[in-house]
Amino acid sequence: MAALSAPASRDVLADSLDATADEAARDLDPPYLYAWCHLRGAERVFTLSRIHTVMPPA
Repeated sequence: MAALSAPASRDVLADSLDATADEAARDLDPPYLYAWCHLRGAERVFTLSRIHTVMPPA
């Protein structure tokens, strides 16, 4: 599961695993995620500060 935090600035720090399974910390700016939404059947823009949990599908 990736940990997301929103510091005082608009940047977002995302901790994740890279392609070799090493931990990678990324400072993301702007804090938006462009992704395919299966619920809406369309590409959507998500604000990372509003996402509470991130995990792979079951």
